[in-house]
Amino acid sequence: MYYIGIDWGAKDCGIAWADEETRIATAYKQVPRKDLLKELKQLNDSFGIAKIVLGVNYDIDKEKRAKLLESFKEMELETEFENESFSTLLAQSNLAETKGRNISKYDDAEAARIILQSWLDKR
Repeated sequence: MYYIGIDWGAKDCGIAWADEETRIATAYKQVPRKDLLKELKQLNDSFGIAKIVLGVNYDIDKEKRAKLLESFKEMELETEFENESFSTLLAQSNLAETKGRNISKYDDAEAARIILQSWLDKR
C-alpha cells in the first residue's frame, strides 16, 4: 500500500508516492487536472492506496475541493490535508539545483513530494 501526495494545480496536478514501510516520498508524475482521478484509480488498482495527502492552501476553490473529495470518497480513498504554502517555490528551488532547465515540467510532482514528505515527517 502507498501514501499518495497531490499538489492540486490550476492546470496540472503533481503526484508523489511513498511506501507505507519506508515512508520516503518520491515524485511520481505530473498529470493534467482532468486526468487526476483516472490516474489515481490506476494506482489504486495496481498498488493500493492507503491514504491520499492533498496539499491545500487558502486560495484553493472550496467548491472544487469539495467535488474532488466527493470523488475520493466514491473511490473509498481516505484523505488528509497538508499545508502546501510555498511548496512550489521549494520545488522550483530544488529542481533548479538538479535539473537546470524546464523546471516547470517537473515542479508539480516535486511539490507533491514535498507535501507528502512533510505529512510523513509529522507522523
